Amino acid sequence: MPKKYTLSYPSSIVSDEGLEKLNRPLTFEDVWKMFQETDKQFKETRKQIDKTSRTVDHVSKMVGGMSNTRGEVTEDFFKAALKNTRSIAGINYTYRGTLHKENGIVSGQYDIVLFGKDAIIVVEVKHKLHPDDIDDFHERRLPKFKNLFPEYNDKKLVGALAGMTIDKEAAKKALSLGYILLTQDGQMIKVISSMED
Repeated sequence: MPKKYTLSYPSSIVSDEGLEKLNRPLTFEDVWKMFQETDKQFKETRKQIDKTSRTVDHVSKMVGGMSNTRGEVTEDFFKAALKNTRSIAGINYTYRGTLHKENGIVSGQYDIVLFGKDAIIVVEVKHKLHPDDIDDFHERRLPKFKNLFPEYNDKKLVGALAGMTIDKEAAKKALSLGYILLTQDGQMIKVISSMED
C-alpha cells in the first residue's frame, strides 16, 4: 500500500490564516490588506533610499571639497612661484593677475595671467595634468581669451600649462602644440622644454 503524504507549511512562512486563504478565493479585504502591506514596504524602502541618497550626497560633497582644496593649493603654489620670478621661457613679464569676464555670450576665468610688455601668458593650472586638460585649454579656453579681453589684442598671446604632476601623454601633446609647460621642482617651478626634462 502506497504511503500518503500531507503537505504542511512552517508557521514562519505561512500562518494558519494564510493557509486558509490559499484554499479560498481572495476577498476585497484581502486585496486591500495586501495593498496596504505593499505600500508600507514601499514607504520603508523609500526611507532607505532617501537615507542612502543623503549619505552619497554627503560623501560627494566631502570628496568634491577635497578636490577643490587640492586644486586651490596647487594654484596657490604656482601663483607664489610665478610671483618670485619675472621671466618664463624667455618671456619677461612685469606683473601677475587673475582675469574673469562674462559678456553675455561667452565667459571665462583665467586664474594666472602674466602681463609682459609685448606678450601675455595665460597659465592653466591642474593638480595632475591630463591630455583632456590640454584639449580643453587648446580648443576652448585659450581661443576665448582675445574675444573676452580685446584690450590685449595688440599683445602676443602665449599659452602655458602647469601641473604638480604631468601625465606623459599630456606633456607630449602640450609640447607639440607649442605651449610652455610648468611643473613643481621642490619649492620652485621648472619649465619643461622637452620630453627628457
